[in-house]
Amino acid sequence: MKTKTTASDLLSYAWLLLLIGTCISPRFKELNNIFYITFLPITLIALRREYAELIHSPVYIWLLTFSGWMALSSTWASDPDYSDLKAIGYVVIFITGCALIEETKVVAKWGVLIPIAIGIQLYLSTISGYRLSGFGPMENSLYAGQFYLFFTWFFLYYKQFHSKPSISFTIRWLGFFLSIGACYLTQSRSVIFCIPLLIFIFLLHQDFIKHHNKLMFALAMLILAGSTALFFNNKWVTLPSNNFGYQINLDAGETIQLKYSKSTKSTSFPRIETPQGIQTILKRDSNPRKFFYTANQAGKYHLEFSLDKKTITPWRFIQLHTQKPNKSFQLKKEFTPPRAFQFELSFGYRTEIWPIRMRQCLEKPLFGHGFSQSSPIPFKDGYVNDSHNFFLGTAFQGGIIALVIYTVLLLICLYTLSNKKYWPFATLIICGIITTSFDDEKFFSSTRPYWLLLLFPIGKALKASLNQQLVFLPKRQAIK
Repeated sequence: MKTKTTASDLLSYAWLLLLIGTCISPRFKELNNIFYITFLPITLIALRREYAELIHSPVYIWLLTFSGWMALSSTWASDPDYSDLKAIGYVVIFITGCALIEETKVVAKWGVLIPIAIGIQLYLSTISGYRLSGFGPMENSLYAGQFYLFFTWFFLYYKQFHSKPSISFTIRWLGFFLSIGACYLTQSRSVIFCIPLLIFIFLLHQDFIKHHNKLMFALAMLILAGSTALFFNNKWVTLPSNNFGYQINLDAGETIQLKYSKSTKSTSFPRIETPQGIQTILKRDSNPRKFFYTANQAGKYHLEFSLDKKTITPWRFIQLHTQKPNKSFQLKKEFTPPRAFQFELSFGYRTEIWPIRMRQCLEKPLFGHGFSQSSPIPFKDGYVNDSHNFFLGTAFQGGIIALVIYTVLLLICLYTLSNKKYWPFATLIICGIITTSFDDEKFFSSTRPYWLLLLFPIGKALKASLNQQLVFLPKRQAIK
């Protein structure tokens, strides 16, 4: 006897299609279309039956409160763009859909497509500037890192990918190793920070490893992480490189000066490539660690620095000064050559732009500048588009009121997911909070990787709250 296909069943397939789309879609536009055509309408159909229960969930109440306040804040933006309000609806619908699906059966039947899609993505990806630069939605290394972090969690949490246990085991761990290796190649610091946290929590709870084998598994993961980073000449934790390059725009008659710090190894003459592709060696000054070059014409030049061989003690730094005609030398750039086990623990330029955005938040602290208000952050000689922090972005747009609502929403979700049954989703939402504290600034936007890291577990928190409520109702069965 055939079972009736429900909207929740169709939602599970739409969700799986979104996961595959993150890997094979040529752009975010196509990924958005998958959501518009499949997930969105099916969720609206399924919502008709479950809305009466959803509206009584504290998670849903705070989500709608957050959505309503941010929508209202558009009215006091100095340059409002009401077309942005559709993003609020998209986020609410996605979270709602995630609460209504039961994806385990779909993963058990079609989950094999995920590692295949990841393999296609990796085949189309390139290593650009020592970082994994993906294809389509994963073209940005930071986005790619967040997507692969979700897939790492995905293969840790879901256990069945085929009816035959041996095939399912192979699919699961192949996908896991592909995902975790790709995470390290993207060199996203927030993602790399989340990986040991993710594995550690699973080691504490999961039953897929016997107790006496947990230490060996932990050591294997540590070796995997280190070997992946070292083998691929990662710039964050790396074997030393004996050469690297830098591009610079020069005016006609402009002179560059390279000043090397003391090195225990001999320094090869640096080379420069002109806009016409002609390579030449820089001239050495009377000081053996200074080199000069004067541009004959304006254009983009490419510098290449090298040592005679690889070493764990390359130069401590190289300073690049530039001098225009009748001007004095000015420091243009300071390089720190890669070296073995170089742990760069800073947050890049984020710690410099956060105080600037914070001062902008304090201009309108209570109500914020408005949801659709865009205000680039002045930074050095240009501007940065966002604050790289969801909490700061929320405070900038909706003020302290929005920040409090958002924080309460997250706390309620964490509390709801603290139940033993839902701890994997609590782990995922923690990873989502960490990564969104370093990248992007908008909780409400079109499809982005944080939809999987943050919104998906919020949807599961909504589902958990429904189960906790409906267990007391005799005539309605809790959502499975």
